[in-house]
Amino acid sequence: VVPPSSPNDPTVPSVPTISTPTEPTSPTTGSCEVDVMISCLWNDENDCEEITKPGFNCNEDGCVDKISFTYVGPSISSRLICNDKSDNVLVDKTVFIGDLITIQVSEQNNISEILKCFIYSEEEIMEFEINTCEGLFLKNLYGNSFSLESCDEKSCLLPSTYKYTIQNVGPNEFEINKLLRSRGGTTVNLIDYIQDTTLQAQANITTTEDVMFDACKDEATLTTVQVIADPDEVEPCEGFDDYIIIISGTSTPVESDLPSLSPTKQPTSVQEPTIPTQPSSPILPSSTILSADPSSVPTF
Repeated sequence: VVPPSSPNDPTVPSVPTISTPTEPTSPTTGSCEVDVMISCLWNDENDCEEITKPGFNCNEDGCVDKISFTYVGPSISSRLICNDKSDNVLVDKTVFIGDLITIQVSEQNNISEILKCFIYSEEEIMEFEINTCEGLFLKNLYGNSFSLESCDEKSCLLPSTYKYTIQNVGPNEFEINKLLRSRGGTTVNLIDYIQDTTLQAQANITTTEDVMFDACKDEATLTTVQVIADPDEVEPCEGFDDYIIIISGTSTPVESDLPSLSPTKQPTSVQEPTIPTQPSSPILPSSTILSADPSSVPTF
């Protein structure tokens, strides 16, 4: 009988002990938390929630000195020429949809009551008159192409500034990936408005957007904003806010007796221009996200 080997017997190989290493414990990295807030001012000092409709009758105090129109089509572009009663040319300009045209109708107390205007488009030539002393109302449409937006101190269009304040309320630095603003059925990414998209913990950053707000419309204007932030080693987070403008006031546009409009022959004193063409803009679905151009000033 062979006796069992001793553990210390050098003739018996030892079996190595295998130890399983433990995974290192990940340090607590906190969380991602972001807030965003919208505010709005018009004329740099008044809260947009306090916007009221103007009186639409431009002739409450008699004749007006200055009027402004927005070109609304139907052609992509047209040429507008307006003369005073002495046949002095007050405006001669090629306009595109959305352009604002201002006409100074008086100079040194010499008021021109009747303006004669011509619209040259790709389809036809239209002629119409503007009486600056009676029957002039905001939002009147002239030549089926020009909407009256302002007369002297009365104006439908108010320069307004939306302010978006983003705050990092969490413990970690993060990168702002998107700042999505939705208004009027269109979503725009305003990330290009932010110069430095890195935001330290507990810090905030503010960016602004200039718009021309239409105070003469009846429907409310809702603006929503969504910010998406992405820190290191932590799941991204989002913040939301909205801002609604409801125009107060009971004034409504009054249709004046505008002259009937029909195609007319080109006047001999004016040479028919060559109207430049411009590709029409596509109609964007509500889910479309656009890149923002900080230099543009849209109208809402």
